[in-house]
Amino acid sequence: MGKELELAGFNVRSIIKTGYPWRKILELEEREAPSILVIGSHGRSNVSDMLLGSVSDRVVRKCK
Repeated sequence: MGKELELAGFNVRSIIKTGYPWRKILELEEREAPSILVIGSHGRSNVSDMLLGSVSDRVVRKCK
């Protein structure tokens, strides 16, 4: 995806962190103030998402 976005004229950075994903994403969002944030999702069943919440859902709810 990064290559396609770069070809379309976007400045793209991939960042790897350890810790709770939603918390690290929100820390990055606060520090960097990006104009857009792209997050993928995978792996959990609908039941797990309902019980635990997804990273994407938590980021959307808490993002500034």
